[in-house]
Amino acid sequence: MSSASETLQLAEHRLYASVFLQANATAEATWFQNPTCLCGCGEALVRHRNPEKQRLFKAGHDARLKSVAAGVLAGEVPEHAIPEIARMLRSRIGFLRTRPELSKAF
Repeated sequence: MSSASETLQLAEHRLYASVFLQANATAEATWFQNPTCLCGCGEALVRHRNPEKQRLFKAGHDARLKSVAAGVLAGEVPEHAIPEIARMLRSRIGFLRTRPELSKAF
């Protein structure tokens, strides 16, 4: 490959990454305005003024997402069963810190 084509590919990659990150940031901001449970049940959560302190799940629903993630890894549940917003906010999900093997499902 020539240097010019490599430079063009790098520029396209950076543009794609920028658009992808901007779309994720927009989706996260929208979720924080109207938060719903990340397990996929769709139940509304009480909105906290500070996004860092925002709850991610209804009581007990983190176990539901944890079992779905375990099912994805075992091949029993399709990958699309994990909600897209949960994939975007995976760095904030507590059980992925304590059970990092489940992060492969995200």
